[in-house]
Amino acid sequence: MSFANWPPGLLLLAHTTPKFTLPPLLVLVVRQYGSCKLPNSIWAIACLLATPSIYLFYGILQHFWEEHEIKRLGARRVPQVPAYWPGGLDLVWATVKSFDHGYPGDVWGDWLGAHGHIINLRVFGKDLIITTEPDHLKAILATNFDNFEKGETFRWYVQSVLGTGVFNSDGDMWKFHRAMTRPFFARDRVTDFDLFDRHAEVVIMKLKERFAQGEAIDFQDIMSRFTLDSATEFLFGCSIHTLSTPLPYAHNSRRRETLTDPHSNDMFSKAFNQAQYQIALRYRLTSVWPFLEFWKDKTADAMRVIHDFIEPILKDALAKKAAGEKKWPLHENNSRSETLLDHLVEQTTGELPRATPEQHWRGLLDANIIIRPSDSEG
Repeated sequence: MSFANWPPGLLLLAHTTPKFTLPPLLVLVVRQYGSCKLPNSIWAIACLLATPSIYLFYGILQHFWEEHEIKRLGARRVPQVPAYWPGGLDLVWATVKSFDHGYPGDVWGDWLGAHGHIINLRVFGKDLIITTEPDHLKAILATNFDNFEKGETFRWYVQSVLGTGVFNSDGDMWKFHRAMTRPFFARDRVTDFDLFDRHAEVVIMKLKERFAQGEAIDFQDIMSRFTLDSATEFLFGCSIHTLSTPLPYAHNSRRRETLTDPHSNDMFSKAFNQAQYQIALRYRLTSVWPFLEFWKDKTADAMRVIHDFIEPILKDALAKKAAGEKKWPLHENNSRSETLLDHLVEQTTGELPRATPEQHWRGLLDANIIIRPSDSEG
């Protein structure tokens, strides 16, 4: 079995074990072959403290280097949220608790309210900077865009879901993806709202039906369904029709039902939400997330459902291209128009093995294309 197929927990152990075991091994080598004669108890203590001492020394050096850079640049430190548990575990726990039992950003909002528009969560020796300062966002997304990247850590969190698409690439690969997808989102196409109007009408009908029953409605759920239905038709030419399946009732409703045999479209929606949830949870768990997925990647089952939906559509598009067909899919209003998948298939050839249509749809699945503010015109 290749390393690529190892479960996340074993991969993390394989990566970190040498870092933690090498210092004690060096102590044992010195004891065995050195001339220093010390009691065995001292050598045992040295083995136990070798790794923590090295990381402590590295942390001190890093702190002094950062102080030097701060003075050189005339800057100041980002306010740090105080942590009271080792490694900042209390910050991780508070973040995960907020994510599972409230709105995802609640606890960050509390910390930002207490410390200002930018904060630092120092967890396991790493800095996690959170900012709501408009000038910072402008620099990250526009004026200083090239100096900010997603980086290896972000890719580590989301690789199993986003692959190497536009949302999970940097530099030349990001520019390549963007150059291929951007022409599809021309102004005349973005302003064509017929597709979205049709799905919005279904939403309004569902709302009226529920209100006529005197029942509450989960607005986030119905908006999620609207997004998926309209996005899948816009991207692939066929909607998954999650709005056609029964909407959930409130927990205290007499009409509340449990679907024993969920519709396949609803299964796609749930799988998509589960995959997004899992990578968002990984981000909040920081570097310890593989220990909660020790023997199995928890996005694997969800992505299998998503693949089962996408792959027939992808294969059909590739087959049509191979046969020389350019017959665009029939939409639900009996019109035909090019979809994003059609566009990507036309742009992809054997000369570009590192960018297949599959890699593109994995990065564009949630129908959000990264548009830099400086590119908003034209």
